[in-house]
Amino acid sequence: MICTLFDKSVSNLRPLNYDEKNEDYFYSQFDGIKVLPISLVDEYQNYLSDFQFIKAESLMVSITKSRYAILKQDEKIENRRFAFETSDETIKSRYAYVVMKKYDSELGLLFKEDDDSSNGNFM
Repeated sequence: MICTLFDKSVSNLRPLNYDEKNEDYFYSQFDGIKVLPISLVDEYQNYLSDFQFIKAESLMVSITKSRYAILKQDEKIENRRFAFETSDETIKSRYAYVVMKKYDSELGLLFKEDDDSSNGNFM
């Protein structure tokens, strides 16, 4: 009997069977760090101030750890504090990595193009 590539591939599939190697590989595909494009800083702050945390989180963009390291080395990213007031007048804050790269809603972050928008002091 001739064993085809398809047969070999299918033979490895076992639903509900634990395989540490495949699980490690699966999770290694998700090494992202969430960042906020500098052009969305004001919108992010407004969502936080309006207690729309899910909308604020939806503005974040995922980048790989290696891309993060490059941006950090080039001083194109910072961990910024965003403060907002709660209904009992206490001040809460969230931190987000803000990246100084242009952002397009359809294309995502444009890593080759800096965004020098004046959204507060950056570095």
